[in-house]
Amino acid sequence: MREHPRSSLPGKERESKMIKNRCLLSVLCGAVLSWMSLPARADLNVTGVLPPPSPWGDLSINPQTNFLYISTENEIRVLDGRTHQLLHSVPMNGAAEVEADPTRNRIYARNTRLTLIDGRTHAVVNSVPLEDPDHKRDMVYSPLSNYVYIADIGCISRPDCLSFLAVYHGDTLQHFEWVTVKRFPQQIVIDPELNRVYVRYAEENVITVISGLTVIGEIPLEAAPMTMAVDPTTHTLYVLEKNGTHLTVIDGRRNAVTGRYRLTGNFEMVYRMAVNPQTGDVAFARRDARDTPGDFVGHRDEFHSLLLWKGAVSPDGRLEFAQRKELRRSLWGLWIAPTTERIYARHLGDDGGKLLVIEDAPPTDVHPPTVTVTLQREPNAAGWFTAPVPLTVRATDNPGGLGVDLITLTWNPSEPPPTMLHKTGYGDQLEALLDNASASYRVRDVAGNELHGSISLRIDDDPPQTAAALSGAPGGLTQVTLSATDPGAPDSSGAAGTWYNVDGGPFARYTGPFTLSPERSHIVRYYSRDIAGNGEAEKILEVYRSGDVNNDAQVEIGDVIRILQIVVGGGSPTPQQLGAGDQDGSGALDVADAVRLLRRIVGL
Repeated sequence: MREHPRSSLPGKERESKMIKNRCLLSVLCGAVLSWMSLPARADLNVTGVLPPPSPWGDLSINPQTNFLYISTENEIRVLDGRTHQLLHSVPMNGAAEVEADPTRNRIYARNTRLTLIDGRTHAVVNSVPLEDPDHKRDMVYSPLSNYVYIADIGCISRPDCLSFLAVYHGDTLQHFEWVTVKRFPQQIVIDPELNRVYVRYAEENVITVISGLTVIGEIPLEAAPMTMAVDPTTHTLYVLEKNGTHLTVIDGRRNAVTGRYRLTGNFEMVYRMAVNPQTGDVAFARRDARDTPGDFVGHRDEFHSLLLWKGAVSPDGRLEFAQRKELRRSLWGLWIAPTTERIYARHLGDDGGKLLVIEDAPPTDVHPPTVTVTLQREPNAAGWFTAPVPLTVRATDNPGGLGVDLITLTWNPSEPPPTMLHKTGYGDQLEALLDNASASYRVRDVAGNELHGSISLRIDDDPPQTAAALSGAPGGLTQVTLSATDPGAPDSSGAAGTWYNVDGGPFARYTGPFTLSPERSHIVRYYSRDIAGNGEAEKILEVYRSGDVNNDAQVEIGDVIRILQIVVGGGSPTPQQLGAGDQDGSGALDVADAVRLLRRIVGL
């Protein structure tokens, strides 16, 4: 007979022979005893996915009927826990938190109202509005006291404000009591047989214990708790500390900490864990963020794992996880169905999220998706683009598969980051604007099968650059040489040709150096184009017949300065100089006179 895994905890006596005496519900006891005869299996695999028709809120499982209650935006969907067939739909106004009562076969739903649903007919029995529903945080039901507890953060604008558990009668939904607790309660869980409610807070290093309507104690912690879960069979409370490095184990009968164990990896993003009351297994959703080469600076490709702990602890005080399933997606909720031992994980995504079914079973989907890459613009005849290319990566899962989950684009880290509309797409399509010559994609389906591929593009969005050089003796022919280069190597397409004209004539393709006569000044216009089709902005070269003081065949700033010095003689101008340069009769050689004089000297 398979032993209860909780018997392997240090300092714990074996509990498997005592389960029946401690069970609250006969149906749960039967489930525990029937599980003990099941054969052991080895691997965790995603065997199914339950996509809600709209963004959804919560899941609750009734172990007595093995029904799943999934809250969506406008209804509560009732599914068979074995076949996942839709059995009923209960209309709701907004997504709700749901809590199943296996003892009376009822369901409680909380959004802006508190609603009671009959588990046999799935008809709404009663519904009452909640006061300040935005202040409500979590809900549990106590079958022994027949109370519904709802965490209320109270006033949030003052540091001295109080928070409460609002208590409602389970039949009438009448609100009849407030239980004062510390500020900002974030989660409440219950041990139904002990009838103890545990409250964790956002900022307090303590767990509050409530029995009925009375606070009976506080359990101090070394760090603020991040999430917690109860094993009602062994009356054990598990608390994951906020820094994500330690798991604290608490004996609920004595409200005493019995162990504090180190966890490896980054648990910062753990929002929930779950306990299987039949096996004592604890499921964790682990976030392990690792930098990925070629990714955006400061961004990370996050890898998430589902870990199953069966109570084993290494000699150095670390948890030894028995099973691990890498999911690489953020899990915002975990639930375990006692009857089927299936783990349900809320897999967050742009589509509102999916509900994954995870089991110790062979995978049902072993084939990766297929991928097509569609360019939204065609290249030129030479196969080049001159601007970032909009593209779509579309994936299709194999027939019978669980669906496409994720598409990610990466690139060579030696290249500059491309302009991306999206780097990662959840679902079967990713649109991007890519201005690198190549990129790699990774497509994964919900089951974890991956397909890797690459995209090669020829993109050159930089125009060529043309330089002009002059040569020749003063007073003789001036030779003009044009040379074009295409920057951006090795991804440049290369210069395709250079065109020029002289003194407003027609443009001609440049084939070699050409000459200009010395009898007059000349204006040369020129530009180049590359093979991709990028055109250089037109450039202008001015060649003058006179005023070339330094004999380089063109007038420069240095020439202008020397000409003006000749005109004014390096000091006050003479009357003869003024007569030649004072064009406006002001009696002084001003800037306007100098410009006019210079234009006359160079023949313009």
